Parts: sequence; structure tokens; C-alpha cells
Amino acid sequence: MAPEPQAADWPEICRRYHTAEDGIAARKLAVNLVAIAVTWAALFAALRSFPLPEALGVVIPLGVVSALLFNQLFLYQHDMGHGAFFASRRLNQWVGSVVCVFMLTPFLEWTRSHSHHHVNVGRLERRVLGDIYTMTVEEWARAGWLKRLGYALFRSPVTLLLVAPLYYFFVSNRIKGSVCPDFPRGRHLASVHLTTAAYLLFALLMSQVVGLRDFAIVQAVTLVPAGALGIWIFYMGHTFEGMWFARGPEDWSHEAAALKGSSYCVMPRWLGWLLADIGYHHVHHLDPRIPCYRLRACHEENPALFAAVRPLSLSLAVRGLFEGRLYDAASERLVSFPKSSPTP
Repeated sequence: MAPEPQAADWPEICRRYHTAEDGIAARKLAVNLVAIAVTWAALFAALRSFPLPEALGVVIPLGVVSALLFNQLFLYQHDMGHGAFFASRRLNQWVGSVVCVFMLTPFLEWTRSHSHHHVNVGRLERRVLGDIYTMTVEEWARAGWLKRLGYALFRSPVTLLLVAPLYYFFVSNRIKGSVCPDFPRGRHLASVHLTTAAYLLFALLMSQVVGLRDFAIVQAVTLVPAGALGIWIFYMGHTFEGMWFARGPEDWSHEAAALKGSSYCVMPRWLGWLLADIGYHHVHHLDPRIPCYRLRACHEENPALFAAVRPLSLSLAVRGLFEGRLYDAASERLVSFPKSSPTP
């Protein structure tokens, strides 16, 4: 009998799932784009058929559907940035650059920025580069009231789900487009400005076809919930009950950051399909060359490798936005603000 695979065997195990298939990728992308087109057609039809505000009863639910589909598209381009969606590196870059225009995201610079996230997950001393910033209990105890106020406002659901994504897409992505410590240069800086120019051209053409008002409404009901959902996806990927940080640089390892510092969120099958199986985030961080359409198979076919990974329920992943605010290094878990400390 062959021995059970150990954590040290992960490179060879994951390599079996590297194969990107253009046929699968093309079908997934085509289904997504057609679904977005149909949803947008229904949105514009509703705006033409009903006066405001009566139309909002139809437009807002359709906007949520559109937001889910846009997040699916964003997760597909995320795989393209890792060179994992299509087999061809060039195809990943060209398709990623085009679809990112509609999501106000400069593909090349976002990809460069995202690489910082992968190498900094689980590093307590580099939280600002790797994750949504989480203050520790010790830092909170030492902080003055102004810093506590700023952090409490930042970690409020309103800021995270509404203010942060709007700022990121409409301000940050238009200027720098990344969390990299250095300012983008060359083709990365060009991707920032070319994306903005291409989006403005798209907005101008759509405004001529359907009218500026209707286009602005459809953009709003799509991008606002899409941004909120996108922040939650990123948040639950690494900020969850049982989240892990290395106690120092010498304690950090790629495997630990993936298997202990990245979540495994159990989702209904339909939601997993819509969100490109991002719930298997631990598998993705273990090997980002695995396409999203092979993450589930890698996890399910190698139970010994992932036996120590604790599943996170969908309800806990949502509640985490409203409960955990500080990281307690001693217990390696998220805790609420101390009741004895004044908070806003």
C-alpha cells in the first residue's frame, strides 16, 4: 500500500492540477459574458419600461445578479493574472487586459500588486501589503484615541463594503492601481491610464446608445454590490476565526501561509460556481497555478494533504465582517474591541 501523502509532498500533488484547458476556459468565459449581456439587456429594458422609482424594484435585484457575474469575471481575470486560466500566457494577458476595462481595474498593475499579496500573507510585519489591515490586541492597547477611532471607522462594515471599494475602483485604480510600495512604471503605469481611457470610451459609447442616465444607473446597481461582494471575498480569504500569522519571519513558510493563513469556506455548489470556487482559497494559495476549475478536485482528491485545514461556514464568513476586529496573537484568533476601551 502506498504511503499517505504528507504536507511536504504538496508541490508534486499540486502539479497534477496545473493543466489549463482552453476549451473549459473559453466556455466558462463565454457563459459569463453572455449572462452579463442578457442581464444588462434586461436592466436597460426595465429602465425603459418603468418610470423611476418604480423601476428600481426590478433594477436592484437584477443589479445584484449582474454584480455576482462581474465578480465571477473578476475571479477569472485573477486566474489569468496567475497565468492559470488559459494555457497560453499571451492569451491570459490579452483577455485579462480587455475584460478588466469593464471592471475599472488595470490588469498588468493589478497582477503585479496581487503578487505582493501572495508573498506577504501570514506575515504580521507586512500586513498592509498582504491583507486587509487587522490591528493586533497589543497594538490597540498602545494606540491613542485618534488611531483607535480611525481604525474602528476603517473596520466598520459601511467603510469596508461601501466606501473602500468605491475609493479603490474610482480613485486608487485611476492613479496607482496597486498596493505595491513603489509607484508603477513603464507598461504597468501604462495599464493604469489605458484602462481608464478605454473605460471612458466604453462609457461614452454606451451613453450614446442607451442614454447617460440609464448607463449610470446600471453601472451603479452593478458596481456598488460588486465592490461590496469583492471586498468580502478578499476579506474572508484571510480574515476569519482561526486566522494565522507567523510570530516572526523565521516562523513563516509558504505552506503554513496557505494551509493555516488562508480560508476554506464551504459554499453551496451554485455559489461556488458563481464565485469560481474561491472558497478553496487554501488550495489557491498553496499553488496559484491551479486553475479555478480544478481547485475543488485538488481539495477533494487529496484529503490527507488538507486534513488539518479547518472548514469555515458561510455564515461565519459573513459574520466575521461584523464581529472580529482585532487579532489576538496569543490565541491566534479574531476578537472584538475590548469593552473597557472607548470606541466610536
